[in-house]
Amino acid sequence: MRQLKLITISEEIYDKILNSFPSQLQYEDNIYQYFYGSQDKNKIYFNNDYIVIKECKFNYIYKLIFNKNFINNPTEWKQIKLKLDKSINDAVCLPDGNQCYIYINKVLKKYYTDEQIETILNSHEEDEDENLKQFHFTYAAMEGVVHKFTNCFKYDITKAHAFEIISLFPLAKDGLIKLLKEAENAKKQGNLGEYQRFKNYINLYVGALCRHGHRKTYNYIVHRVTRKIFTSYGLSGGILLYANTDSYTVCKPKSMINTSREIGDFKLEYHGDIYIYQDNNYWLMEYGDELVGSCKKYVRDNIKLSEGQVVHYKINREFICTDLNNQKHYREEIKDICIEKVNVVEH
Repeated sequence: MRQLKLITISEEIYDKILNSFPSQLQYEDNIYQYFYGSQDKNKIYFNNDYIVIKECKFNYIYKLIFNKNFINNPTEWKQIKLKLDKSINDAVCLPDGNQCYIYINKVLKKYYTDEQIETILNSHEEDEDENLKQFHFTYAAMEGVVHKFTNCFKYDITKAHAFEIISLFPLAKDGLIKLLKEAENAKKQGNLGEYQRFKNYINLYVGALCRHGHRKTYNYIVHRVTRKIFTSYGLSGGILLYANTDSYTVCKPKSMINTSREIGDFKLEYHGDIYIYQDNNYWLMEYGDELVGSCKKYVRDNIKLSEGQVVHYKINREFICTDLNNQKHYREEIKDICIEKVNVVEH
């Protein structure tokens, strides 16, 4: 049995759907039980991350037509699942973790038997180590000023998870590399939806290992990536400013590390000045034209840390809807946005 087709939607579309069909909403914490469909044709199941809905109703809201038969036959009730992603402004058809697991397995089966795949996965297991979980770090900056750091280096492991999967299944290297090339080609052509789709196949496959009986293999992969980060930072030294799973940023390193564009190696993603700002509600780092951190995306156009320009805002709970059980649902809402100029302090 196949899971329902997945479409990733923006927060705006998510809210529009819920507000358009209030009499059919059914809130479900365990919405995963409906990922293969529901026999109830009238209910729309949802939680804070997903909606399971008739495809014709989604088309009515967004006019994103995946099958013209739904327009000619409005009684069609085939269902789809929608995943909320606050980082996008549109809707895109992307594979979920389970679909990625199935897809990568199909690639592997061109080179290995089912038994060989299971044997390889089972022979690379590690118990979870708290010290080797995905590594995330942000520099603790004093609030109220922008902090400028000079001579900074941002290093990133090229296709970190893909490299680990290829290391597990070397005979399938050509098939897996083909996926990476298709992702890069889509990116060059400006087709960001296709780029994300091919990128997801590898990245979400790793996470899906946990749901398919290979949690310890997932640990093995994550631990290897984290060890690389720790080993590399141990060689470079310097002030650690930021780290996120397969990349890290340092100021004034004691030594340069070896870099290349080869898959699995560290590449130098950025060299120059970096600006960091800590606000009541977010942490943000600026390097070049890029901003990374926890600041809400739709206010970032008003921020220029290198010029001392920052944004303040308040977070309030916003009512979304009431479901069939008369339960109210809320989402955080950003209010009272204001722009301010603050001092830039060089370190």
